Amino acid sequence: MAASFQWVGQDRTSSPVSIGVATEPKDVGSANLDPGSPIGMGLYLYRWNGWPDARQQVERAADLAQRAGIKWTREEFHWSMIEPQKGRFNWAFYDDMVDTARRHGISIYGILAYWSGWTKPYTADGIDDYCRYVREIVHRY
Repeated sequence: MAASFQWVGQDRTSSPVSIGVATEPKDVGSANLDPGSPIGMGLYLYRWNGWPDARQQVERAADLAQRAGIKWTREEFHWSMIEPQKGRFNWAFYDDMVDTARRHGISIYGILAYWSGWTKPYTADGIDDYCRYVREIVHRY
Protein backbone atom coordinates (compact mmCIF):
# COMPACT_ATOMS: atom_id res chain seq x y z
CA MET A 1 0.00 0.00 0.00
CA ALA A 2 1.40 3.45 -0.87
CA ALA A 3 0.05 6.92 -0.29
CA SER A 4 1.05 10.52 -0.81
CA PHE A 5 0.47 13.25 1.77
CA GLN A 6 0.82 17.00 1.76
CA TRP A 7 0.29 19.46 4.61
CA VAL A 8 -1.80 22.47 3.62
CA GLY A 9 -2.13 25.03 6.41
CA GLN A 10 -3.27 28.59 6.79
CA ASP A 11 0.09 30.06 5.81
CA ARG A 12 2.20 27.01 4.85
CA THR A 13 2.15 24.13 2.43
CA SER A 14 4.62 21.26 2.57
CA SER A 15 6.12 19.40 -0.32
CA PRO A 16 4.31 16.13 -1.10
CA VAL A 17 5.65 13.11 0.78
CA SER A 18 5.11 9.49 -0.21
CA ILE A 19 5.03 6.57 2.17
CA GLY A 20 4.65 2.87 1.69
CA VAL A 21 3.66 0.18 4.15
CA ALA A 22 4.03 -3.56 3.85
CA THR A 23 1.14 -4.31 6.21
CA GLU A 24 -2.22 -2.67 5.85
CA PRO A 25 -3.93 -1.53 9.07
CA LYS A 26 -6.51 -4.08 10.19
CA ASP A 27 -8.92 -1.69 11.92
CA VAL A 28 -8.86 1.44 9.78
CA GLY A 29 -10.96 4.09 11.49
CA SER A 30 -11.25 2.22 14.78
CA ALA A 31 -10.99 4.20 18.02
CA ASN A 32 -9.82 1.09 19.91
CA LEU A 33 -6.32 1.33 21.35
CA ASP A 34 -3.90 -1.27 19.96
CA PRO A 35 -0.37 -0.40 21.17
CA GLY A 36 0.98 -3.63 19.68
CA SER A 37 0.00 -2.56 16.18
CA PRO A 38 2.87 -2.09 13.72
CA ILE A 39 1.03 0.91 12.23
CA GLY A 40 2.35 4.10 13.76
CA MET A 41 3.94 7.38 12.82
CA GLY A 42 5.23 10.58 14.34
CA LEU A 43 2.16 12.80 14.24
CA TYR A 44 4.07 15.50 16.16
CA LEU A 45 0.93 16.66 17.92
CA TYR A 46 3.14 18.46 20.46
CA ARG A 47 4.15 21.00 17.81
CA TRP A 48 0.81 22.78 18.25
CA ASN A 49 1.58 23.76 21.86
CA GLY A 50 1.16 27.51 22.19
CA TRP A 51 -0.92 27.96 19.03
CA PRO A 52 -4.26 29.73 19.53
CA ASP A 53 -6.06 26.90 17.69
CA ALA A 54 -3.97 24.09 19.20
CA ARG A 55 -6.92 22.02 20.32
CA GLN A 56 -8.50 22.07 16.85
CA GLN A 57 -5.20 21.26 15.11
CA VAL A 58 -4.47 18.30 17.40
CA GLU A 59 -8.05 17.04 16.94
CA ARG A 60 -7.78 17.33 13.15
CA ALA A 61 -4.45 15.49 12.99
CA ALA A 62 -5.65 12.73 15.33
CA ASP A 63 -8.86 12.31 13.33
CA LEU A 64 -6.94 11.97 10.07
CA ALA A 65 -4.54 9.49 11.69
CA GLN A 66 -7.41 7.41 13.07
CA ARG A 67 -9.01 7.24 9.63
CA ALA A 68 -5.67 6.08 8.20
CA GLY A 69 -5.42 3.28 10.79
CA ILE A 70 -2.56 4.83 12.82
CA LYS A 71 -2.36 3.21 16.27
CA TRP A 72 0.63 4.94 17.89
CA THR A 73 2.58 8.16 17.63
CA ARG A 74 5.93 9.43 18.88
CA GLU A 75 5.45 12.64 20.84
CA GLU A 76 7.91 14.87 22.70
CA PHE A 77 7.02 16.00 26.21
CA HIS A 78 9.11 19.15 26.52
CA TRP A 79 10.23 19.64 30.10
CA SER A 80 10.46 23.43 29.74
CA MET A 81 6.84 23.61 28.54
CA ILE A 82 5.50 21.30 31.23
CA GLU A 83 7.54 22.71 34.12
CA PRO A 84 8.54 26.27 33.13
CA GLN A 85 9.49 27.05 36.74
CA LYS A 86 10.74 24.57 39.30
CA GLY A 87 7.77 22.87 40.94
CA ARG A 88 5.18 24.71 38.80
CA PHE A 89 3.62 22.38 36.27
CA ASN A 90 1.44 23.30 33.31
CA TRP A 91 -0.25 20.11 32.13
CA ALA A 92 -3.15 21.64 30.16
CA PHE A 93 -1.86 21.21 26.60
CA TYR A 94 -0.36 17.76 27.20
CA ASP A 95 -3.49 16.52 29.01
CA ASP A 96 -5.56 17.57 25.99
CA MET A 97 -3.07 16.00 23.58
CA VAL A 98 -3.03 12.66 25.43
CA ASP A 99 -6.83 12.61 25.80
CA THR A 100 -7.34 13.42 22.12
CA ALA A 101 -4.94 10.70 20.99
CA ARG A 102 -6.62 8.11 23.23
CA ARG A 103 -10.11 9.07 22.00
CA HIS A 104 -8.88 8.36 18.48
CA GLY A 105 -7.38 4.99 19.42
CA ILE A 106 -3.79 6.24 19.28
CA SER A 107 -1.21 5.27 21.90
CA ILE A 108 1.67 7.64 22.59
CA TYR A 109 5.32 6.66 22.64
CA GLY A 110 6.50 9.53 24.81
CA ILE A 111 9.90 11.17 24.53
CA LEU A 112 10.78 13.05 27.73
CA ALA A 113 12.73 15.78 26.07
CA TYR A 114 15.27 18.47 26.74
CA TRP A 115 16.47 20.38 29.77
CA SER A 116 14.36 23.09 31.37
CA GLY A 117 15.95 26.54 31.45
CA TRP A 118 15.84 26.85 35.23
CA THR A 119 17.90 23.73 36.04
CA LYS A 120 21.65 23.08 35.87
CA PRO A 121 22.17 20.59 33.02
CA TYR A 122 24.61 17.70 33.46
CA THR A 123 25.08 18.29 37.19
CA ALA A 124 23.93 16.19 40.14
CA ASP A 125 21.27 18.83 40.92
CA GLY A 126 20.12 18.90 37.29
CA ILE A 127 19.87 15.12 37.16
CA ASP A 128 17.87 15.12 40.41
CA ASP A 129 15.54 17.77 38.92
CA TYR A 130 15.13 15.68 35.76
CA CYS A 131 14.40 12.51 37.73
CA ARG A 132 11.72 14.38 39.70
CA TYR A 133 10.19 15.62 36.41
CA VAL A 134 10.21 12.07 35.02
CA ARG A 135 8.47 10.74 38.16
CA GLU A 136 5.78 13.45 37.83
CA ILE A 137 5.09 12.76 34.18
CA VAL A 138 5.11 8.98 34.54
CA HIS A 139 2.76 9.21 37.51
CA ARG A 140 0.41 11.47 35.55
CA TYR A 141 0.27 9.47 32.33
